[in-house]
Amino acid sequence: MKASSLPPTTSPSDFSKSTGNEAVEARHLQAEHPDDFQQWMDDIPGAISQVLTTSTGLIVGYPRANAGCYRLLEMAGMRDQDNHVDLTKVVDQETYADYLKQSDLGGYCLFKAICLEDRGPFELAIARAAKLPRLWEWEGRIVLASGKTKWIGLTMQPAAVQADPSLILWNALAQDMTARKHSELELKQLNHLLSSRLEARTAELALSQTRLQKLADNVPELLYEMRLDSQSKVSFPYVSSDSYRLLHLSPESFQQLGINMLSMIHEEDQKGLKAAVRESALTMTVYQYECRVMLPSGRLRWMRTLAKPQPQSDGSIIWYGCLSDISDRKQIEARLKKSLKDLADVKFALDCSSNVAITDHRGRITYVNDKFREISKYTQAELIGQTHRLVNSGYHPREFFEEMWHTISNGHVWLGEMRNRTKEGDHYWVCTTIVPFLNEAGYPYQYVAIHNDITERKRTEICLMQQAKDLEQAFSELQQTQTRLIQTEKMSSLGQLVAGVAHEINNPVSFIYGNVGPATRYAENLVDLLKQYKTYYPDPPEEIVEALDDLDFEFMTEDLLNSLASMKLGAERIRQIVSSLRTFSRKDEAEKKSVDIHCGLDSTLLILGHKLKAQQLRPAIKVIKNYGDLPSVLCYAGQLNQVFMNILGNAIDALETARNPQITLTTKAIGEQIIIEISDNGEGMSDEVRSQIFNPFFTTKPIGKGTGMGLSISYQIVTERHGGSLICKSAETLGTTFTIQILQQPLAEGL
Repeated sequence: MKASSLPPTTSPSDFSKSTGNEAVEARHLQAEHPDDFQQWMDDIPGAISQVLTTSTGLIVGYPRANAGCYRLLEMAGMRDQDNHVDLTKVVDQETYADYLKQSDLGGYCLFKAICLEDRGPFELAIARAAKLPRLWEWEGRIVLASGKTKWIGLTMQPAAVQADPSLILWNALAQDMTARKHSELELKQLNHLLSSRLEARTAELALSQTRLQKLADNVPELLYEMRLDSQSKVSFPYVSSDSYRLLHLSPESFQQLGINMLSMIHEEDQKGLKAAVRESALTMTVYQYECRVMLPSGRLRWMRTLAKPQPQSDGSIIWYGCLSDISDRKQIEARLKKSLKDLADVKFALDCSSNVAITDHRGRITYVNDKFREISKYTQAELIGQTHRLVNSGYHPREFFEEMWHTISNGHVWLGEMRNRTKEGDHYWVCTTIVPFLNEAGYPYQYVAIHNDITERKRTEICLMQQAKDLEQAFSELQQTQTRLIQTEKMSSLGQLVAGVAHEINNPVSFIYGNVGPATRYAENLVDLLKQYKTYYPDPPEEIVEALDDLDFEFMTEDLLNSLASMKLGAERIRQIVSSLRTFSRKDEAEKKSVDIHCGLDSTLLILGHKLKAQQLRPAIKVIKNYGDLPSVLCYAGQLNQVFMNILGNAIDALETARNPQITLTTKAIGEQIIIEISDNGEGMSDEVRSQIFNPFFTTKPIGKGTGMGLSISYQIVTERHGGSLICKSAETLGTTFTIQILQQPLAEGL
């Protein structure tokens, strides 16, 4: 780099006057080797320049600057093509300002880079130095074109007196002090931090010491220092106050006992404690030991001691330890050990008897026992990670599993029976209990399923259910048969009884009826005779007159004849009832006979006559007979009369609350078919009831008023015994009609 020429007012010799021999050598080097001189200047570390100021300190020019200035400013290529910065025309600030506008420096230079905050102090310092030119120094910051900030140390010394006394040429050396400043700042901050930490640490140590003492006094453990000197003598330099609670000894008593404290240890535990302390002393490791301590009261207490050894400079060892009461823990451990044994026994029993599976909260299997694998035929690898869908047989509906999951996911135990499927496709039944295990939030985190194989029981149950069903059906059939037999026997016995009673009644009634006529004639003759006596003997003796007055002869004669007439009417009524009973009972019902259907209907109505009369809740039932011209019918008359009795009895019961009760009997013959219709105008019945009226034991009557067998037996009599049909037509509020249809001459007996 070539040196720039100096302004007219300066010379190279003036630049170097104050530098002594080095300045002379520099001038010779500059004169003989100008390029080498500039190279020498550029190689000097630091930013060296010449600054031209006014006598008031105002900077007006920079005659020279080495490469260090550009390095300091982190700028390059700021010289012209001849490696010169032409400042020859710089004579005042205005001219220099114009030059800066045209220069490659772009209006930016070392002193222009001083930051705004430090520019005021810098200008003040240079102004003071210009008043009495002398060596002066300044430190401040500059801001580079990139925005980076640097600390610089500036040293300036006046070079020579200028021709113009209003100008001063300064030799300036600027050095980068950024690293040093940062170090100073960091050192200052570190000193401040260390000082603060030292103060805080001192306060913490004082507080810690106080806290440590409080902790030692209040910690639920006995804290101690145990010292073993070089002569193997044991002492306790420090014992905390908790010795009162744990050992029923004061700290002083504890310290006085020293090695004799070992006597308080249970004899079975002393050897182990000595061995633990010896091992700790040899290896300088923490020792821990649990032992039983005999208190002064004679009570045993479990203790745990834990201590860390610290070797001392005098050859002794101090253990810093604590002694804590673990009696409760030992009791808990004993109970826990027993509980674990019980649990292991229960698990063993479950494994022997049940299939056990454990799943996570999503139902994925995490554990199965051998019994589960044995019955399902799956291996553990095939089951782990799967759900119970793997053994689902498809027998149960989806709602079954939804109800199960709803129960266990809400934290409740589920109990039920399932049919599962093995790997080979076989089915087996299990009685399952699923127990949810809940976390602290109350939600299940796993489920334990216990399955008991009930396949054989299920098979037995199915067999028993089928047998029970068969027995129930057989019993029902037997019951129906028994009822029919009882009813038939009852009707047969009743028929025999009625026939016998009718026969026994018929004889005296016939005697009475046969003698009522003659007795009436005799009474009439006697009355006529007495009347003739009264006519021909109007004045009988007084005794006879008094007797006639006492007897009220006129009333007696009239009432006698009336009584005989009533007796004749009653005897006639009895004869009719006896005849109806004999007709209804049909003592010879075991055989078919040709009978008059109308006679059977009339006999039944006569027997039910008392029910047809007016009752408290209804008027008398009107019976309408629409009898057709029927031939004699070959039938079991007694059984057919039983059918009439059942149907008419039900019709009368259906009219209990009717306002105008009415029963209509219609008979007709169509070809060989004999049709008998019995209708009532009662409330009728629904289709549901009508479809069941011929079923055994079905009844709509209150308990005690019907067995439900009347219509069932009637249906069998008509259909099976007579090969006919019994049809019911009914509608609610429209009454009921039963239609009996039989052949005049049945096709075959027993149909």
